[in-house]
Amino acid sequence: MAANATNLVMVTGRLARDPKQFTNKDGSRKVLFTVVANQNFKNRNGERGTDAIQFQAFLSKDIKNKTVYDYINQGTLVSVQGTIRTNNYEKD
Repeated sequence: MAANATNLVMVTGRLARDPKQFTNKDGSRKVLFTVVANQNFKNRNGERGTDAIQFQAFLSKDIKNKTVYDYINQGTLVSVQGTIRTNNYEKD
């Protein structure tokens, strides 16, 4: 569970593509993946839309074994819990 309960998100959906893993200079890894989730409301035509939500995960350099990211691929139903962080900031 996240340390800050006021910034907690949980998304359930299917992977848009296989997770991509990148090794950092220090031996840790970054994992990028996108989850496609159904919206919880219908439009005027009675159809549900979808949202493609991008995630980043970081794996310590101490993790040498395979992780969940080695066993999931495009189309896998996943549930992700985390926090929201944005890289954009505008003053005022």
